[in-house]
Amino acid sequence: VGIDTEGRGNICYEEGEETPEIDEEYPYQAAAINLYEPTTVTILAWPDEGSLFVKWIKNGEDYSTEPQITVFLDESAEYVAVFELDENYKDPVEPYAGDYQGREGECERASATVFANGDGTALISIHWSDSASSERTWVMSGKLDTDTMILEYDDCSVSDVTYSEDGELDEEVPIQYDGTGTIEFNDDGTFVWNDDQDDYDDLTFIKIPDTEE
Repeated sequence: VGIDTEGRGNICYEEGEETPEIDEEYPYQAAAINLYEPTTVTILAWPDEGSLFVKWIKNGEDYSTEPQITVFLDESAEYVAVFELDENYKDPVEPYAGDYQGREGECERASATVFANGDGTALISIHWSDSASSERTWVMSGKLDTDTMILEYDDCSVSDVTYSEDGELDEEVPIQYDGTGTIEFNDDGTFVWNDDQDDYDDLTFIKIPDTEE
């Protein structure tokens, strides 16, 4: 029996009729259940931030509009949890998305880009130029805590990048790195970067105003 998702959402399941326990840290978007005898299973679907649960589909046909279903599995089947974007959702990262420049006197040779994923999470890249043809790049992601306006990351990757004379990418060399840290967004259009692995503490980046064509 296959369980899948369409859209931004997650699933979990347990044998029997009890409500499955949600694992927020490591949720499933798909699963396969191998059965040797008929079994009752309870399946629960829940949306990511910014999405809504719509319905369950079984073998291509509408099955239920309830996010939790208890089913008796006695044959092969495919269940799909369908999600759609919530039109009323306002991504808290969106106001901070864009390009940034390092503050003079702190990190003026650095720049950054913040990309809003549409679900309260962000993808952030920081570029620190060593020269006109080389830079070090950090890439990290995480979920924004709207109470503190701090994004914690634990997946930062680092590369040394070089460019040819015409500005094309020449070489990108990954560096072994176990990057953790925080990025704190401020109402004045800045964010402060603190990295746990390198000596990059309290570095301020200033948002570059959007220009209309």
